[in-house]
Amino acid sequence: MLRTFGSKKSRRLLTGEYPRCFTAKLWQHLTERAHISPQKRWGELSERDRNRLCAILTGDVYQIEGRGKNKEEFVTRGGIDLESINLTTLEARRHRGLYFAGELLDVDGITGGFNLQAAWSMAAVVASVLN
Repeated sequence: MLRTFGSKKSRRLLTGEYPRCFTAKLWQHLTERAHISPQKRWGELSERDRNRLCAILTGDVYQIEGRGKNKEEFVTRGGIDLESINLTTLEARRHRGLYFAGELLDVDGITGGFNLQAAWSMAAVVASVLN
C-alpha cells in the first residue's frame, strides 16, 4: 500500500511528488499504466487508484529489447538507493532477507566488463551471506 502523505504533500500533483527511485519519465509511464491522470493530486487518489498503482509497481513485467536510443550501454543511476542497503551484506535495511546486487543498485559506470564484474562480485557477497 502506498503511504499516505500529510496535508501539505497530499495537495501536490503526482507528477511533482513521486518516489525518488523513479525517473520522471518512468513515473509518468507507471501512472499512465495505472490509468491515473498526471494532473491528479496525491490526496485525490482513491483506494482503487492506489491499488492499481501498487499492482503495476509490483506485478508488471517488461521485455527489454535492443539498445538504447544512443546505442550505448551504460550502467546508469536510478536503482535502489545505496543508503537503503547494508553495504557489507547488500541486504535492504527495511526489508530483512531482501538483497540487491548489480545494476539494481544506484550506481553508474561504463561498460566493458566493469559493471559485469561488479554484479558478479556483489552476487558473491550475497551468496556468502546466505550460506
